[in-house]
Amino acid sequence: MTKQPRSTKPAVKADETTKNAQPEQAQPDHKNPLQRRLVHYKRLAAPILRRAVKQAANSPIPAILLIASVLFARYMPNSDFSYPSEIFLPITLFGLLSVAAFYIYRWSFRGKSGPAHVATFLLIYSLYAFAYAFPYVQKWTKPYYHLR
Repeated sequence: MTKQPRSTKPAVKADETTKNAQPEQAQPDHKNPLQRRLVHYKRLAAPILRRAVKQAANSPIPAILLIASVLFARYMPNSDFSYPSEIFLPITLFGLLSVAAFYIYRWSFRGKSGPAHVATFLLIYSLYAFAYAFPYVQKWTKPYYHLR
């Protein structure tokens, strides 16, 4: 069997009846230079954006953002910003702690960042919550004679 040569005719799209067959519309060739540039930039931006998201996901940035948002939510209603260190110092300290914890967990999980993120989130949030739950815990650990 020999192959038939391909025809150069446009593909025909048939309606309900074959009498009214119409040639299929070709994709626009982007004659406008602005449209061509836009399509070109979209094709260039997609891999760069994917790489940036992948690198951000493999870093401790999500843990730092989580603890920063929790600390901002805690301090914002009562803060008058007379002392900026009351917000930025805890964020910096918890951020450094979360960076160290993330890389230790990532090393212990042999380079997998997913479990390292989960472990870091749990550790950092538990340390944060312990600081504010401690008075409640302390109330239950006092001896009986202090409660009189």
